[in-house]
Amino acid sequence: AAAPRRGGSARSRRSHVAAARSRSAMFSAVKSMRGAAAAKSAFNDPTKGGAVPQGREAAPSVVFSQCKDEKFHPSSRPSGYKQWFRRLRSSFRPSSLKDEISDKTLTGVDILVLGAPRAKFSVDEFDALKDFIHAGGALLVLADEGGEQNLGTNVNYLLEEYGIFVNADVAVRALPFESEYVHPKETLITDGVLNRAVQRFVDRARARNVAAGRENEAPNGVFAKGSLENDSLSLSGASASARPNASDSASSSSHLLGKSAPVRFVVPFCATLNVQKPAVPVLSTGATAVPPSRPLAALWAGNPSKGEGRG
Repeated sequence: AAAPRRGGSARSRRSHVAAARSRSAMFSAVKSMRGAAAAKSAFNDPTKGGAVPQGREAAPSVVFSQCKDEKFHPSSRPSGYKQWFRRLRSSFRPSSLKDEISDKTLTGVDILVLGAPRAKFSVDEFDALKDFIHAGGALLVLADEGGEQNLGTNVNYLLEEYGIFVNADVAVRALPFESEYVHPKETLITDGVLNRAVQRFVDRARARNVAAGRENEAPNGVFAKGSLENDSLSLSGASASARPNASDSASSSSHLLGKSAPVRFVVPFCATLNVQKPAVPVLSTGATAVPPSRPLAALWAGNPSKGEGRG
């Protein structure tokens, strides 16, 4: 009988060793990829990690709802509130709400954010939201172009009780080629401030920036393209707390604001509002957008003397 060929056996052993090494390398690569994917996912999800700094445990709680199929929230893509969420950590206690809205889930919440909900609310959820507001909670509702008709929600049912209604339209630049923003629905508005408190807030922020040597920094903390006199604000960066006089309107806002540098802000893909008492309009499309002089932001504040709470 012929003797077995030793060379063939050696080649077979080398082949097995090479295959084992290849499998080991493949498993290591897959493990590394999974680890990298998990790390990337954790980094991109602002709701993970980032504990409240020591001494801020009693800071106001800001909760972003994700239970009504919101178009915008801290984890939404491609557009979302990730950076906003992370910046809030320095002064607030931000978190997300994925369970349904109820008295229980809203306990301990100071500010609830609804970022363009795309699902309908139940009667029980509306009742919980009204109880939350009249108990002193703050509700921030943001919409998208086309209003609730485009989003498929029924949030106007709640807002109408407070004098606010989201229209099924979109603000568009009247002069599409006279702006630094390319898309006509990214509307730069230069004469839309209706409430003096907004201007006072911006002027104080500008003064602080000048004192700190940050002349080219916008009041909301984002570096503007222009100088201090041309700071730009996003819609979400403006705030107001005082009621305007009866003469406040989009057409007369520049006169009311006196000699202060005008506040410019951008409203991307934004629906307009109908606003009536007891709500107060804060920002409008001014004369540089279509439809002109239509409210873009409004607020309602409860009157404790009427038992409405301070929400």
